[in-house]
Amino acid sequence: MTAQIKHMVFVRHGESQHHVNGLTGGWTDTPLTPVGKQQIESAVRLLQKLELGGQIGLYASDLRRAAESATIIGEALGYSPVFMADLREINNGKAAGLTLEEARKIRLPESDPPNLEWRPYENAETWREVNERLATGLRRIESKCDDTAIVVGHGLSGQALVRAWLQLPLEPVISFHFDTASVTELRINEWRERQIVRLNVGVIA
Repeated sequence: MTAQIKHMVFVRHGESQHHVNGLTGGWTDTPLTPVGKQQIESAVRLLQKLELGGQIGLYASDLRRAAESATIIGEALGYSPVFMADLREINNGKAAGLTLEEARKIRLPESDPPNLEWRPYENAETWREVNERLATGLRRIESKCDDTAIVVGHGLSGQALVRAWLQLPLEPVISFHFDTASVTELRINEWRERQIVRLNVGVIA
């Protein structure tokens, strides 16, 4: 059993080129827009107000929009980011790099009711698979024994990460929403409860 992360701060990346160019997200690998960079700079100011103590680690998805966001955060706070493929957004398979309209045409029929094994596109990940990947990433971060982990990631895979830290079941009953450059803070409190301190606190440039 690995050590628990007592304090985790999740930051979603800033606005990316795929947002403004009508492309799919997922593994479509695009950089931040100028607005996205400003959003992350605003997120930094929020992070500087948090009580970040003990050994602190900065981790990020290796997709460009998250890696650039983590680099901005790291330069401001004095931490070197560790880039991890485990923290990537959900793999959208053959939809990666397509426009939203092109992706809509190849989207696979969704099961009713929704289940954990549905693949939205050919070669894409299921919800179970992305949750298992993010849980593995969380364990790898925990093995570093940081007291505080700042994790920079994505909207959907961020849900899986927070779900894993909170030890919630995989069933699609509870959902979280993360705006671009938003900050979510989680702690294990003095009663050993897993506590949501703040959720999806947005900072608009």
